[in-house]
This record gives sequence, structure tokens and C-alpha cells, in this order.
Amino acid sequence: MNNRKYSCIIVDHFLLAESGAVTAEYDRDLQVARKYKAIADSYNISLILVIHEKKGKANSQIEKVIGRGLSATADCILRLSRNDSTTIATLYAAGRDIIEKNIVIEFDIETCRWKHSSEEIIEEIDINLSAIINYVVSKKEVTMSAQELASILKLKLNPIVIASLLDRNKSILDSNGISFERGRTNGKRKIILKYNEL
Repeated sequence: MNNRKYSCIIVDHFLLAESGAVTAEYDRDLQVARKYKAIADSYNISLILVIHEKKGKANSQIEKVIGRGLSATADCILRLSRNDSTTIATLYAAGRDIIEKNIVIEFDIETCRWKHSSEEIIEEIDINLSAIINYVVSKKEVTMSAQELASILKLKLNPIVIASLLDRNKSILDSNGISFERGRTNGKRKIILKYNEL
């Protein structure tokens, strides 16, 4: 790069810029992602990698977009999804420094810009959240790290996403008689879930 100052670079389409990366598995994804992260860190810039959504079923919003190798490296993941016949879309956001959320946005044809929509999202209970609820109900009380919970329930989510999932769905947990809080035991971060029969 020359002496010009850049604050953000967009690589579109990310995987096509990497020969052979389209069919990559975890190790290859991780290696490729670390290379781009090193560039972003070196120049102190944001680097946005554009990826097309994967086909078929996935266990989480993140897995619909990228594999575990890329999600382990990315600081933030955004997923824009919409039906071709509507101007309403959903922007899913998750990351190390933000609470996981779904934002309804609408395309303004006159200004050619996306704007926050007044529409509300109606979501089914996430399959991962459902597994956590069932586990807590059976155990009555759970105190462990998000990583330990993911391992026990075989959730394909990283710890940050699990904690964000619980934060974002406190109302659903409450309606199922489950309280949620964060804590520390021996200096290690723990999530504390307690079931109180309704």
C-alpha cells in the first residue's frame, strides 16, 4: 500500500480471492482468515470480507454464512437475508464486542439506502437455545463456562455467541422459569442458569 490512509477495505467476493478456499475445511479457513486479520491489524483498519450464504441446513446463523475456522478469527459477523420479492430484510450481527441481535431493515427505493424498519421480527426459539433450556430444566441449576456448556450439549457455537444468545433471549428464558447471570469462579468466566418451576 502507498502513503494514502485507508480506514476500511472490502474484499468482494472474499473466497473467490483465495484459490481453492471455496471448498476449504476448518484448518484452511483458519489459515486464510488469519492472513486477512494480520493485514487489518498491521494497518489498523477494518476489513470486510463478503461471503455468499451456504446452502443446506445449519445449526446457527453464523454457520449459514461461514465455517468454524472463519468464525474463530472474525471479530464481527454480519448476515443480511431477505426474500427477493420484498424490500424488508434482516441484518444479523454477532461479535466479540457486541450483543448478538437481529435488526429489521428496509430498502428505500427513492434514496437507494437501507434504513431501520418499523417492522418487528417474529422468531422461533433458536434450536441451540431450546437445547440449553431443556438441559437447565433437567438439571435445575447450571454453573459452568460457555465452552463447557457447548461441549456437553454438542453446540457448534463459540462461547461468545452462546453468551450473547442467552443475553438476547432473557425474556424467553424468564418465560420458561430460567434466570440467567454471568459470574466468575476462580477467576474464570461462568454462566449461571437456574430453573424455578412455574
